[in-house]
Amino acid sequence: MLRLNVLHLDKIKLFFKILITITSLNFIQANNEITSANKSPKKAFYFSLIPGLGQLYNDKLIKSALVVGLELSAYNAWRSNLEKYNTYDENNFPLKKHRYLEKRNKYAWWIGI
Repeated sequence: MLRLNVLHLDKIKLFFKILITITSLNFIQANNEITSANKSPKKAFYFSLIPGLGQLYNDKLIKSALVVGLELSAYNAWRSNLEKYNTYDENNFPLKKHRYLEKRNKYAWWIGI
């Protein structure tokens, strides 16, 4: 039980580190940006439909890579928990079967957000 709490605390710390990094990069890039009047709002809308491409369209490469990386890691975690749920065996996995279903659903929400 204590080990799970420590792992959960590590995930929360990692989340806040990523959040602070994104916010810091946003402030740094906002100060260095020259606004471009040549950008099309219609094109920006289409790029924004796929996570990370809107940032790429606005020339924010670091934020784009970070968003795409977070999306991919959430997808990998979702896929891993789906596989564990579907092939559950009490002897091979430390958590109960319903916990893998809950984790799978949580990562599906993260992908959607």
